[in-house]
Amino acid sequence: RKAADDAQPQEQQHNVKYHKTKQRIVDVSQLDANGKVKVLNRNTISYSDTELDLSSVEQIVTKAQTVAISKALQTLAKTSSANAIRDVVDQLDASMDTNGLNVLAPTECNGGMARPRKLEIAASLNRLRRAKSIHQ
Repeated sequence: RKAADDAQPQEQQHNVKYHKTKQRIVDVSQLDANGKVKVLNRNTISYSDTELDLSSVEQIVTKAQTVAISKALQTLAKTSSANAIRDVVDQLDASMDTNGLNVLAPTECNGGMARPRKLEIAASLNRLRRAKSIHQ
């Protein structure tokens, strides 16, 4: 009987209003590392004067993905505007869909990269403390 009293009609269950999430805007021009980027291992990128810890990004399984993420951050640094992280990562992903990983290192012949997902690139951006952001 109690379960029947607690049950709500299905129309009422789906009538929940959620707050719209704020987009995080990142100034990608602040990502410039002045060429001081080194992938230390699968979980760590030395990015200028910052050590980027990716150990809690569980879907990164090879160092090759971490290399591609480091190149992606450097590629984003060349995009000189402030945009929502979602838009910045979507544009880079679309560019990789069209042109492959050559987008990340156009002047290098680098077979040591594996394509990361958008989620891993966004997670890396979120962990990079030098990337100043605002919420909109």
